[in-house]
Amino acid sequence: MSDLIKRSGPVFNPRFTFDQFVVGTSNELAFATARGLACGQQLYNNSAYILSMTGLGKSHLSQAVGSYIRKQAPEQRIHYVTAEQFANEMIFSLKNGNIEGFKSKFRNDCDVLILEKVEFLSGKEKVQDELVYTLDELMCRGKRILYTGNAFPRDIPKLSKELQSRLSGILAAPIDPPDLTTRIEIIRKKALSENARLPKEVIHFLAERVMGDIRQLESCLIGILAKSNIQGLPVTLDLARQLTETMLDRLPKITVDHIQQIVCATFNVSVEDLQSPRRRKELAAARKVGMYLCRRYTSESLQSIGKCFKRSHSSVLYAVNDLTKSMEKDGKLKRQVEHVSHRLDASCLA
Repeated sequence: MSDLIKRSGPVFNPRFTFDQFVVGTSNELAFATARGLACGQQLYNNSAYILSMTGLGKSHLSQAVGSYIRKQAPEQRIHYVTAEQFANEMIFSLKNGNIEGFKSKFRNDCDVLILEKVEFLSGKEKVQDELVYTLDELMCRGKRILYTGNAFPRDIPKLSKELQSRLSGILAAPIDPPDLTTRIEIIRKKALSENARLPKEVIHFLAERVMGDIRQLESCLIGILAKSNIQGLPVTLDLARQLTETMLDRLPKITVDHIQQIVCATFNVSVEDLQSPRRRKELAAARKVGMYLCRRYTSESLQSIGKCFKRSHSSVLYAVNDLTKSMEKDGKLKRQVEHVSHRLDASCLA
């Protein structure tokens, strides 16, 4: 902890550059936003907020911003920290009687602030207050700020109104899970960086089989290449199937029961409520979200999901289709469903 105040500048991953980022329909706004901020394009308050579930490229883009600015304008003072590091540094400074040094570092000696994982600040009132003062000072002086998080500010619990206001008043660029075309391109680009040639059927198998985050996709590819090199085996469809199934089996399993628990905790209802014939508005919404997530996260059939909710398979299908269409028109509803998804993902990583 002794180097918290006087540490050297951030070290950015050389793989996390704009050139190495695969752009698709799911992330093109986030890419353009990060690139624009790095190039000095005029954004409102010179700030942007990139959000997504884990493993979809937030940190890649935030580090790409830092790397680009450092290369193009080395005189710029860049501070790259997670929200947890910011909080720890503040606490360390308070304990050692150097809070003025902390304030000077992030307010006076900073041209670019890159703050990752703002959701960590949930419930940490004093740290939030200090961050608000810091942000006001930086924005007043026209400095650049990039935030990343796993949800929209309004959906992060126990975030002060002041900090919510600062984060909500800037350009927000969400990243969605990559579609099939983007996943194919990610595999091709990763294989190229590893100097590996993959058969077309292996590329398409991986893209169709691994639909989680990008880290999972890349981990499966690296595992296949590693076994191929170590054992001198050709990269075939059978090898890809074997390695992929083995690696995916190690990931946390999301079950219907688990989804129901997360939905109930979010909507403050019980499993019995979800399975009951009652149709009041809030309960119907929770039930519909639960069915949608079961269809999205599990391989259970419509009949099986319906049984868990004490509904017919046609009711499940109607709920899933209706919610999908509604989210396309209702941004608030989409954010609510994404928030439950974030809680589900986080519960599996805990």
